[in-house]
This record gives sequence, structure tokens and C-alpha cells, in this order.
Amino acid sequence: FRLAQPTTLDEGLRILQLCAQAGVDLVILDSVSAGVPAATVNKSLSEVGQQARVGLVAAMWAQTLPTIVGLAKKSGCTILGISQLRQKIATGPGAGRGETTTVSGGNAWKFYSSLRIRFTKIQSEKSKVYSAVLHKTEEQVTTNISLAKIEKCKVAPSAHNVANFFIRFG
Repeated sequence: FRLAQPTTLDEGLRILQLCAQAGVDLVILDSVSAGVPAATVNKSLSEVGQQARVGLVAAMWAQTLPTIVGLAKKSGCTILGISQLRQKIATGPGAGRGETTTVSGGNAWKFYSSLRIRFTKIQSEKSKVYSAVLHKTEEQVTTNISLAKIEKCKVAPSAHNVANFFIRFG
């Protein structure tokens, strides 16, 4: 097990490329959109607002993923990218139509992935739990009911399968 916490997205992409070349069994990226490009990190606060490039993170992933996916395939490396959905930025004519959400790392992740699963919390169940720290009984979430939907699957004929499951805490 090795933990890497790169300072910039550029550094993280180099680490990911080295892991894919070396044949590391599993690399987990949490979160795909958390990386900040070096071009942004190296600017002063006054410069960041003046020349912020929309979609820079997505563009960097789009340039790098084809190479990394090829290296990972040759070496047997599995790359698991965790990404949150965000609202699309409405631009241009007809922007209100179609999908309203997108993944934070850009569409390159959608295109280059072999398997994409969307997890959604459906419901939370609460129970009364005694807190030894507070010396009182309080209501806490003890279980989440979640839904997993396979949105893309190149490795088996299971696209669009759906499953509900429980995540219990404590």
C-alpha cells in the first residue's frame, strides 16, 4: 500500500503514469476532480481570477487518459477513478436541453472507462443511539439505502443492471 498526495494535478498525472507503467495492481483516485493544475497553483490570487480557464482540469485528463489507459492495459494495472456529479455550466444556444449533470473530471473519463457505475443514496434510516461522549440519546443515521446502476460495461453483458443495497454504520 502506498499513499500519494500530489501538490498539483500535473504531479498526480506523472505518478499515475509511473504506476501504470510499473504494473501496480490497483490505483484509486479520490477524487478525479480534486487535482489543481500547476498553472493555477503558481499564480497569485489576483492573477487566478483574471485568466481562469474553464475546463482546464477536463482538458488535462482528455490529453493524458489515452496514454495512461494504454499503459495500464499493457501492464495489467486497474485504475479506479471516483468522481462526483456536478451541474453542467449552461453555455450556448439550447443549453437547457439534454443531460443537466456531468462528471467533474470531464467526458474523457466517460469515454475511456471500461466500467462505469453510478451510486445514488435513496434513503437514510435513523435510530436512537446512546452517545457515551455526550451522555444522552440522540437520533443518528444508522443505515443508507443506496442504488448502484451500471451505466457502461465493456467487460460483461451487464450494462444497465440495477441493485439496491444497505450501508450500515457503527
